[in-house]
Amino acid sequence: MPALLSAVHNREERRTRLHAELATLDGVPFAQFDAVTIEHELLSYLLDWPSLAQRHRAQTRQILRKLLPNRIRVWREVVGADKRYHFQAEAAVGRFFSELVGVKSFGVPNGTRGL
Repeated sequence: MPALLSAVHNREERRTRLHAELATLDGVPFAQFDAVTIEHELLSYLLDWPSLAQRHRAQTRQILRKLLPNRIRVWREVVGADKRYHFQAEAAVGRFFSELVGVKSFGVPNGTRGL
């Protein structure tokens, strides 16, 4: 019986917290998503990427660790006199953008975690 009462109490506390979070979110105004503006802004950051990466090496490594969960695969291909280098990698951009816009983790009813 004490375990059951404790579980009910925990669920009630969780329900109260979720109601408070929803009430807070109801007051947040949502802005329209302007893909063109966002694209231009992101591209402006990337224009100077090589010089930024050389000037701020520690921050560059930190950004790449967040964006690239695995190593970058690099290989060279020689076709006649031409040499080509290929790069292949996976990017984990969800974590990067969640930190960029300040999104916090949240719980959902099925027990999994969001961003």
